[in-house]
Amino acid sequence: MLIYTSLGNDANRLENISPINVIVGRNGSGKSRFFRALSSNLAASQDYLVRYISPERGGTFKRQSGVEDAMRTQPNYLRDSRQRNQVENFKTGSAVLLRQLEHEWMYAMQHDVDRRAGEATFQTEQLDKINALLTGIELVQKRDEIAIQTKDGLAVSSDDISSGESEAIALATEFLFFILSVNVAKFNVFL
Repeated sequence: MLIYTSLGNDANRLENISPINVIVGRNGSGKSRFFRALSSNLAASQDYLVRYISPERGGTFKRQSGVEDAMRTQPNYLRDSRQRNQVENFKTGSAVLLRQLEHEWMYAMQHDVDRRAGEATFQTEQLDKINALLTGIELVQKRDEIAIQTKDGLAVSSDDISSGESEAIALATEFLFFILSVNVAKFNVFL
């Protein structure tokens, strides 16, 4: 396990870090520029697994083939596109990651006898974590998709959920995917 007390280089450095650090500053103080520079610097090293979340996250939380194809064929597509301050299709990328999270979870289940023997499902182990952040809607695993519905079971289009709900789903998905991706041989950084 790698242990660091600082991250970055002379121009962009965090000192006296702990496992979770919160950076606070006024709008316009340079937090976004700092995090982008730190992300670029750390990603250049094989010692780090870095996941940078753009400060302005646009789009609709639904899969789109163009983004899905780009993510599949260009290994750095997501990282490179999110280095901008404003990302129009951020939530589309998050929707693709949720599907990847589901596939990875199912693959892991095939090889984990103890979890298979219990009541573990993708719904209970992943989607319900996201649902805990939502009050009026929920994500439910259907046969071939992850659907959005009201707490009463009425289907809701991803175009019709609120911006706050969309933001909560996207950020929770990003974090759950990061947790799945953690590499114990690297220093893992979620910005």
